[in-house]
Amino acid sequence: MEMKRIAREERERIRKEIQRERSESAKPQMPSFWIPSLTPSTENGANDAKPAKLSPICPASTPTNKHGYSLKYLVSVNFSEVKDDQSGEMIRVCPSCKRALKNGVKAMLTKPCGHVICKPCVEKFMTPHKDPDPHAQDPEETERHGRMLCYVCETDITERKSKKDGKKDKDKEKIRPGLVAICSEGTGFAGGGANLAKKAGTAFQC
Repeated sequence: MEMKRIAREERERIRKEIQRERSESAKPQMPSFWIPSLTPSTENGANDAKPAKLSPICPASTPTNKHGYSLKYLVSVNFSEVKDDQSGEMIRVCPSCKRALKNGVKAMLTKPCGHVICKPCVEKFMTPHKDPDPHAQDPEETERHGRMLCYVCETDITERKSKKDGKKDKDKEKIRPGLVAICSEGTGFAGGGANLAKKAGTAFQC
């Protein structure tokens, strides 16, 4: 008798489960707005999509490595200009060697002051020495040892590593000092690029 009762209860449970599944499948998938009981509601969270955060993308970034930028992190570029003797126009030159900045000249941008200096002058005049000057008598000169200073305004542009302390958030709000290489599209000559043109054909022999 006990086994019959258990089997009957199991069949009743399965029957109710089948009826519940049928009633669930009979309900409309999309709520009908003209029926008050099926009016769509925002409480289900389906329409709570967060708005996409829009930010400008750097045009120099690659499709695989896109990065954004903001106005407070942009650096104003300050070129040194002189008047050309032949054309009479103002040309942009290196403030150290007075060499004209063209596509064939590698230039470096200092941050955060924004002065543009050619790379040979950066390596010659701005690279800090490893050993301090033993004849230096000025305390400020001794203190500046090991630091990179801008050739024009002597702003400290030594690159610093981010610290893992409370100053990390404050450092993010400032422009990190350092040097940025100004890249050009090319020199205008065929040999300036990395592409190599080849002509292939069929060789006929008699």
